[in-house]
Amino acid sequence: MNPRWLTRVRPVAWLEGGALLALAVLMATSGARLLAVDSVPALACVVLGLACGHAVADLVTGTAHWLCDRVFDERFPVLGPLLVQGFRDHHDDPLAMTRGDVLAVNGNTALPSIPALLALLAVPEPASAAGLGALAFALGVIGSAVATNQFHAWAHAPSVPRGVAWAQRHHLILSPRAHAVHHDGAYDRAYCVTTGWWNPLLDRLGVFPRLERAIKRSAERPEGATR
Repeated sequence: MNPRWLTRVRPVAWLEGGALLALAVLMATSGARLLAVDSVPALACVVLGLACGHAVADLVTGTAHWLCDRVFDERFPVLGPLLVQGFRDHHDDPLAMTRGDVLAVNGNTALPSIPALLALLAVPEPASAAGLGALAFALGVIGSAVATNQFHAWAHAPSVPRGVAWAQRHHLILSPRAHAVHHDGAYDRAYCVTTGWWNPLLDRLGVFPRLERAIKRSAERPEGATR
């Protein structure tokens, strides 16, 4: 066997690949618990839980996006090089993420999800429709958050698989048109990149600009001042 191919693999790809493999196993194991659905109310709870989890993931990842774009600094320990720098580089070259492989696009989001999935497996198996709904919600949040980078990359890709295009058209995942708003100007709006569902409301209310101004006022306040 010629080992020279190993030198062409990014060193971090081994970690990303392991994280994705572990993610797949843990998601499948946790998801298998949803097979206990045995009634229409239980099925309704699962579907509602997954949908709500998908929506919450959009809000959570959008908030993280805003923090990395407008609040955090590239010089922050750990977070700077791992997260912030990537968001800033993306503004300079939006298509770069479409040129990466599956590991590069999704590996860094899979890794932090593993502790959450392990904790989820430690929870007793749901014995009610509400319990199944709660489990579905947790899996919806984790799964959609992990998939956000992929949805984001597809929103920039010049072409996508037919099923992905269908999901974009029906606003089940981030569409190119919805995301173009973020890149049109000062990168100061439309931060949610899982589905983009929250963007119209958050932008209309000016939630993130208000938070940004509050953070700046707090940072400028003299030490010891109470007002």
